[in-house]
Amino acid sequence: MAIIVPLRRRMSKKCTLIIILCTWILAVVFAMPQLLFFQTDIIPCTDRISCYSLWPDGSTNSSNLEYIYNISFIVFTYFMPVGAMIITYSQVAAELWWSKSIGEVTDRQMEIITNKRKVVKMMIVVVTIFAVCWSPYQIYFLLTFYYPTLTLAPYVQELYLFIYWLAMSNSMYNPIIYCWMNARFRRGFKQVFSFLPFVTVDPSKSPSRSERIYTQESYYGRKLQRNNTLTTQMTF
Repeated sequence: MAIIVPLRRRMSKKCTLIIILCTWILAVVFAMPQLLFFQTDIIPCTDRISCYSLWPDGSTNSSNLEYIYNISFIVFTYFMPVGAMIITYSQVAAELWWSKSIGEVTDRQMEIITNKRKVVKMMIVVVTIFAVCWSPYQIYFLLTFYYPTLTLAPYVQELYLFIYWLAMSNSMYNPIIYCWMNARFRRGFKQVFSFLPFVTVDPSKSPSRSERIYTQESYYGRKLQRNNTLTTQMTF
């Protein structure tokens, strides 16, 4: 919103809270079947404990409810997030990558353009990491649904734990990516831990208030000028 339509009115706090609440409700709904229809039992002739689903409409090998749940789960938790990120980040990337400065390009403007392109690269890395971390988790459940005997294969529990860890670990990668590829985030991160004796913050690298205002005004000025130019062209 701040990059594509900076002059449009911001979303209200009430609307934001409603979206967050709906997101949590959807997450709880998708987690409920694991509480209601999953149970554990000892595998015959072994000491292994298996966690399996027992849906109301059938056995563990033939359940329409489980099929619908698995498809809905992969759509809502994988394809929709990846699709949303690809669409929105592509719009942001196009806006940042091909935006041009007004008048003569100065060193400061070139630095701003370079920083914008770093942001584009960072967004690409974020989407790629998300897709890589979650794809094995989604593929595992689809394969075990169509081929349930895979759950009895040797070391399948260790494999599942690794796949599960990989999916959950996605939450910790974004701050690492931001700290690695974004100087302002890295500086803010250091400021949080500046009370530690081995953490130092270089004050010379902090953008001044005037530089921040210049950056914002320069960007919004380009947006406004482009909108006015398009309006003039459409009028004629």
